[in-house]
Amino acid sequence: MVTTNTKNGTATPTTDTANQYGWSTNGAIQYKQYVVPDITHGTSFNTTGDIYDYNNALKEAQINDGAPRTVDYITNSFGEVMKRDQSGGYANGGNPHEIRYYFSGMQVGDVSNNGTSDTDYAQSIAAHTAAVVTNPGNFQGGANTPTSYANFDLTYNPINGDSQAGTDSAYTGPQFWGRYT
Repeated sequence: MVTTNTKNGTATPTTDTANQYGWSTNGAIQYKQYVVPDITHGTSFNTTGDIYDYNNALKEAQINDGAPRTVDYITNSFGEVMKRDQSGGYANGGNPHEIRYYFSGMQVGDVSNNGTSDTDYAQSIAAHTAAVVTNPGNFQGGANTPTSYANFDLTYNPINGDSQAGTDSAYTGPQFWGRYT
C-alpha cells in the first residue's frame, strides 16, 4: 500500500507499507509489517514482527525503526492485554510498563509509568503527530523520564487512538425484577 498525505497543504513523504500474513488455527493473522517511510529518498525500511501465543493473542512485537525494541504482552483468556512491557529503544531514561485491570470483560483500571491514558481523540492525534524531540526517550511525547499514573475511575472513557479499548463497549441498563402487568 503506497500512501501520500498532505499536512497544512504541503505534501509529506510518500510511504510504502507491506504486510505478511500467516495461517493459524483460527484463520489468517498478520505477523510482519514493512514500512518504507519515504520512498522518494531511499529504500531503507522499518519492520515490526509479531509473535502470537497458542490462543492467537499477541505475545510480543519486535520493532526495528531506528530505536530497536521489544514489546511483551501478557493477555487474559479473552485476549485482553493485562500487561505491556517494553525493552530496548532509546537509551534515555528507561522503558514504559503498563498494567490493565478488567472485570467482566470491561477495563476498570490501569497503572503505568508512561503518563495518562485518559486522553480524548484530538489529544491522542496531537501526541502521535508531534515533532520528534532532539534527544528522544521511550515515554509519551519522547520524554526521557517516567511519569507515574493510575486510573481506577469507572466514568466516561473517551475514544482515542492510544488504548486497546478506548471506550466502553457494553451497557447494562436498569434491572427489573418481578412481572410487568
